[in-house]
Amino acid sequence: MTIIFICLGFIAFGTLTRLFPRIFIGTRHFSSKEKEFAIENGLHIFLSYVFIAMGMIPMIGYFVGEWLGQSNLAPGLTVIVSILGAVIIIIAMPMFAKERF
Repeated sequence: MTIIFICLGFIAFGTLTRLFPRIFIGTRHFSSKEKEFAIENGLHIFLSYVFIAMGMIPMIGYFVGEWLGQSNLAPGLTVIVSILGAVIIIIAMPMFAKERF
């Protein structure tokens, strides 16, 4: 059941990222110009999709695992999806901070 709350947290964070882009894009590593490029290029939308996927995939895995009688499927899936999502975000963030023509 804890997995559901973790998944709902990821989904809520993804929704908040879309609603308040300046709060979550305000990283210390970006200059003000890079923050503007990130918002214009849609970093907040990308982050929203990634966080919602990080919440939905383990939640689906939890229900499929319960249906199949393998309740140990969801915790491992949550860890794998969280690590993979973090790597995707770390790799993609600098791409959105550059000016596009």
